Amino acid sequence: MTAREAPGSIRPARSFPSLALPIAAFVLGAAIFAFYFLVYRIRLFPVPVGFDTSWYVWRARYVGEHGLGPLDT
Repeated sequence: MTAREAPGSIRPARSFPSLALPIAAFVLGAAIFAFYFLVYRIRLFPVPVGFDTSWYVWRARYVGEHGLGPLDT
């Protein structure tokens, strides 16, 4: 409290510009998306990379051809 302020007065909180935070969040999200998306484009990966991706692709094709019945699901 400074000498000019009245006792018991409340200082207003500092506010960020109204658009700065949403714009920063959008830019960060776009950068993260671009980083992961470009990996697939540059290396020409046809499906997402992961340990179980091939099983999911197989299962989707199998269910598309034979239905869910044979899988006991």
